[in-house]
Amino acid sequence: MSILKVFKKQDRSTLPVAVSKKINFNLPTVNVHKLGDDGEDHINIHPIYAETELGKMLSMHDYTPFTHPVLGTFSTLIGYWFYIKTKGMSDDFRLGRDGKAFRKKAGEMQQFRLENFQEYILDGYYEMISQNENVKELFLASTLPFTQYWISSKVRAVPPGLEFINSGLHSLRENMKLGIEPDRPDFVRDFKELIRY
Repeated sequence: MSILKVFKKQDRSTLPVAVSKKINFNLPTVNVHKLGDDGEDHINIHPIYAETELGKMLSMHDYTPFTHPVLGTFSTLIGYWFYIKTKGMSDDFRLGRDGKAFRKKAGEMQQFRLENFQEYILDGYYEMISQNENVKELFLASTLPFTQYWISSKVRAVPPGLEFINSGLHSLRENMKLGIEPDRPDFVRDFKELIRY
């Protein structure tokens, strides 16, 4: 079972109706142009424009080291992202936080299209949040919706293709508050060359 189907099988009869067995990637999108200030009615997780402490820590570029139980140690989620995209072909992605340099290096390497790429990214988020006590405390105490945007000429622009992170973080937060841990994606299938038995 994958992180999208997310959470370990258990008796759900006592859980609130809103809890889903999978991460909901179809939550309503937030119109960022109608939002108030960051931290007022939303949490921006953009690496440059996040203004809240939690938003900065949830940015993929923030230095929040974590050790993934299957893939090893990473300094940032952006390094984990490119490690996944290149199926572990370079340990250079484990350290540092320069997304631009990572993107350039990944562009020089073979990249893989993983059908369940989003699951792997959210699995990394779960590990990062769980292993960094300050992030975990703020994450579980938060209630505002997550979004990400940058500001150009006083206009908020949303990066395409990253909406899954916002809705995935929302589902992850709600389930973590209930003590429900995610299942792992199928690392053996997708990363068999990296797994040592």
